[in-house]
Amino acid sequence: MLFVEKYYISKKNYMKRVSELLKCVFDVAPLSRQESYDNSGLILGDPNLMVDKVLVALDVTEDVVDEAISKSCHFIISHHPFIFNGLKRINSSSSTGRIVIKAIKNDIAIAAMHTNIDNSSLGVSYMLAMKLGLRDLHILKPVTGKMFKVTVHCKDNIFEDMKKILEDNHVSDEPKGQVFSYNADNEYYMNKTLEVVVSEETAVLIMSALKHFSSADFRCDMSPVCDRNDNAGGGMVGLLSEAMEEKDFLAMVKEKLNATVLRHSAFLNKPVKKVALCGGSGFFMLPDAKCCNADVYVTADVKYHDFFDADGSILLIDAGHFETEQFAKEIIADCIIKKNSNFAVMISEVNTNSINYFV
Repeated sequence: MLFVEKYYISKKNYMKRVSELLKCVFDVAPLSRQESYDNSGLILGDPNLMVDKVLVALDVTEDVVDEAISKSCHFIISHHPFIFNGLKRINSSSSTGRIVIKAIKNDIAIAAMHTNIDNSSLGVSYMLAMKLGLRDLHILKPVTGKMFKVTVHCKDNIFEDMKKILEDNHVSDEPKGQVFSYNADNEYYMNKTLEVVVSEETAVLIMSALKHFSSADFRCDMSPVCDRNDNAGGGMVGLLSEAMEEKDFLAMVKEKLNATVLRHSAFLNKPVKKVALCGGSGFFMLPDAKCCNADVYVTADVKYHDFFDADGSILLIDAGHFETEQFAKEIIADCIIKKNSNFAVMISEVNTNSINYFV
């Protein structure tokens, strides 16, 4: 997943529904993964709107909406939601109001993929780790909550239909199930079996979809198997191919992220090999970075007093919110392109970084 182009050119009149494009991302980062405070998903517009291109941005600003208008683009997907809290007024006195008014006037739908992508195994932290050249990756703070094994015994004539249901409702960061032949002489005369391990939310979706089939043709069992999903969650941990001196590692991070400045805790004067990281505001996972014995933790939005919590046991680096999340655009674009190779996906050329530096 290394998206490099700014544009994909679609075939003429190649149209998709907004809802279809959103599902491409939800298959990798379902809304059930978003945090309770978040506002991911379709924020403004009609899910049935037919569009011939999508503009992907980190943030939705007035300039981004103007860019969409100039490119005749009627759908914007951003990483950060432009509406977090309830709106009491929609007028031109605020930038949010002006965005809503301008988007509605120009028939533009707007969606966000925020913490659902942050908590995906192929999300923001994964992409950041790839950009820094890390290997042997695993989730820093796995999602907690019951995982369920769903086993479906079915007759051969509906096997493909059952398989499609499990595949359509299966999230990419959940463990893959197994498909194998089942003894045809069993008492139910079901000769095929499907088995997947999924989150509780996905298990409920699967069970609901199966209700459309006759109970005479299949039997389904659901049972809890574990209390956490190691394939989803926040942050990432990985190894550098070769150990680096601390200053050399900082220089590499600064270059790879095109960062103006890096803030960090006191040097420990030891090589850096194991790296923990979280794109965006991830200071709350510093204890997890320490627990996995990482040499360094790269994140953003670290406050003055937070740096003391490094406590001489880890090198804490604040590389900037925009800088550590800028690759979210590539993730969203890649999700859509993989399932719609002829569809036009445009990466916004507007720099939405709200922080400026006086050097």
